[in-house]
Amino acid sequence: MQSQQWYDEDASRLEREQEQINERARQLLQRTRERRDRYHPAAAVPMAPMAAPQTPVRRQDTLLPPVFDMPDDMDYGYEEESVRSVSPRVSKKRSKKKSKKRTRREKELAREINGKLDSLREHKDAAAKAASRPSDLALYEIRKYQRSTELLVSKLPFSRLVKEVAESFTDTELHWNSNAILALQEASEAYLVGLLDHANLLAIHAKRVTLMKKDVQLARRIRGQFI
Repeated sequence: MQSQQWYDEDASRLEREQEQINERARQLLQRTRERRDRYHPAAAVPMAPMAAPQTPVRRQDTLLPPVFDMPDDMDYGYEEESVRSVSPRVSKKRSKKKSKKRTRREKELAREINGKLDSLREHKDAAAKAASRPSDLALYEIRKYQRSTELLVSKLPFSRLVKEVAESFTDTELHWNSNAILALQEASEAYLVGLLDHANLLAIHAKRVTLMKKDVQLARRIRGQFI
């Protein structure tokens, strides 16, 4: 008896909740149709009357909540709240604008990159030309050796050359003093520097920069040293 009373109370409470739900759905449907009629008057459709809700079926054997059958023609307006579809012309225009912006940005970036690459190439070419300029290197070496008073030829190879030439003239083994080899080296370097200086003057007189064999031979002939 008590369970039957509880069941009746639950059924009445569920009926009230179902009526509230139906009333809210009816109001929502009315709003969506009014909104549709306002923005799309051509698609206005007369509102169909809502079917009355069915009463729940009582079941004495179980205490499960009643089942309510909702009408099939009820529209809750979910389609109206969906995202508005964009026309193909507008989408094409937007895509063209985006593509133009992208192409402009890409062109600007390409110009910047090409400018930087050109500046780097010019700087590298200028550095390579400055490094490979023979006149600057030759002038630097000339000034360097003119300021110094040291010997230009290393001592050990020159001493070996002196001993080899001396042995070719005599059969006996000769012992050389270091001061004697140093004097020979000083004299030979002074002779070579003077000879090359005169040969350079002859090359300049011939309107040339490169020193050639005939310049050295002519300098020796002018000096009176015949080959």
